[in-house]
Amino acid sequence: IAAQARLDPELREKGVGSLTVVNTPIERARLYFRYHPMPNLLAASDPERASHRAFGLPNLEFTQDETNWPYKVSMAAVKDMRIDIPGELPGPMDPIAAGEILGKKDHYEMTEADEQMMATGHGQLVGQFLLDRQGIVRWSFTEVPEGGRYMFAAPSPQELMSAVSQVAQ
Repeated sequence: IAAQARLDPELREKGVGSLTVVNTPIERARLYFRYHPMPNLLAASDPERASHRAFGLPNLEFTQDETNWPYKVSMAAVKDMRIDIPGELPGPMDPIAAGEILGKKDHYEMTEADEQMMATGHGQLVGQFLLDRQGIVRWSFTEVPEGGRYMFAAPSPQELMSAVSQVAQ
């Protein structure tokens, strides 16, 4: 979300508007943005995840030992995944360990809403989409392809701006 917000001035310069949709209740989203202010970021709360489903992003169920990507993933498979965020993490690590480190860095304290979301055993796959003026998706980046290879990843600013230039033609 922060990377997208940083690109907002460049996107606007190219005539591109952006909307960030989060799958959390509005109260939780407000709390997040209070501690992580992002001027000019247009955001919407969609706890029912209707917008995510409309763009083909299924809910992901975390299971003990069953993987049926992109609908279910075992905890062992999650532990085998690697996240690398230079400057934020000491090196590549599994998503659970990364989440703990990033939470401590942000001094984030779990809320009841967080615990309720975690108790469901479900997560939401993430995506970015560029639509033309007619509402047709012309470019996308999601966590869905290749069995989760892109989990917790995002396109580079250069990749996104290149896609914007292609769509704008």
